[in-house]
Amino acid sequence: MSSRLRLVIPFSRNVILGAAFSTSAADQPGCKLAVVCRELIRNVRQAKTAAEERNVIAKESAALRNAFKDQDVTYRHRNVSKLMYIHMLGYPTHFGQMETLKLIAASGFPEKVCS
Repeated sequence: MSSRLRLVIPFSRNVILGAAFSTSAADQPGCKLAVVCRELIRNVRQAKTAAEERNVIAKESAALRNAFKDQDVTYRHRNVSKLMYIHMLGYPTHFGQMETLKLIAASGFPEKVCS
């Protein structure tokens, strides 16, 4: 037998990953126009043309800018995770740099995990 201990911790996916990966937009009452991260990924992948993809990203970027302008601290880590996805796709996300720095300076666990 191995001398290593194996620790198995049951967890709920929504608790660890946050509601940024939940299944409906109703889980984010503070973000009226923004979609949930999972829906954003689904919408981008379902776009048939590059123009459709750019349109989806433009709408979500505008919603993220409005959310950052409103200083909504509750959903900042969720919005930054969507911003990271948009950045991975190669779209400009310079408007979210300060929000990432605010997450690094935050004291909550979800904010620290995201940053």
